Amino acid sequence: MNKSALLPPSPVQTSAGTVARIRTLYPQLTEKERLVADYVLSDPDVVYRSITEAVKRSGAGYGSVVRFCKRLGYSGFQDLKIQLTKDMAVRTAAKENETGEEGSLARLREACLENIRHTAQLLSEDTLTAAAKALLGAESVLVVGFGASGVTAKEVEFRLTRFGIRAISEPDSQLQRTRAVSLASNDLLFMVSFSGSTKDIILIGELASKVGATTLCLTNFAESPVAELSDIRLLTSVRIDPLRAEVASRVAASFVLDAVFDRMARLDTSVQKVLEETFNITADTYL
Repeated sequence: MNKSALLPPSPVQTSAGTVARIRTLYPQLTEKERLVADYVLSDPDVVYRSITEAVKRSGAGYGSVVRFCKRLGYSGFQDLKIQLTKDMAVRTAAKENETGEEGSLARLREACLENIRHTAQLLSEDTLTAAAKALLGAESVLVVGFGASGVTAKEVEFRLTRFGIRAISEPDSQLQRTRAVSLASNDLLFMVSFSGSTKDIILIGELASKVGATTLCLTNFAESPVAELSDIRLLTSVRIDPLRAEVASRVAASFVLDAVFDRMARLDTSVQKVLEETFNITADTYL
């Protein structure tokens, strides 16, 4: 065993930037860990990648990627991306200060529009139709998501309910598992995970697949565990640092949901009547 792997990072390493830390530790890394280091140093877009993409692009295994991150003193790949993002933020802070508030608003607007444009390019007619038919034909829908993805999951539940479809968004992971194994072949699991690597979501997806339920996901990464175990994949294309990604991704996610529910309304014209009924039942709550 490489004894250096058991040693905690030195004070110099922990105070240095991530790239500098990698270069300092490089001679002590194993052959597999060096593959990961070479990849991180060579790909400026690593902060936008999933761990599955990092594994494929580096040629190392999941374990090697995780060990490399821990060698640097980070908890995992997500933590590594966050630290790299912080380094990037320091380098770009001066430029952002120069543009002022007006420039910042313009950048935010363009970023949102770009995310929607790129997401639209990923939405094929076949995928939209498949997702719409699966949702319309489901006896019931279990929607799962955590954190910011949990907010989107709740939005999915609300929209499905407005369409007259039995849906539940369960925030508790234990109940999610219980509900997943209780699904039937005519039920559907809707997984929302920006990273596509959330452990609990993966487990719930595996449970639903075993009982024969249809699995559908909304994620930002086509090459991710959640996407790979899904029958139908709805993808967003958000390129933003991981510190803001899940919040910013809601714009693109809402666009995808708009497209799916629009397709559902087009496929089943009786939905309009249900929408009117579900609206009228709450109309008296408004002034």
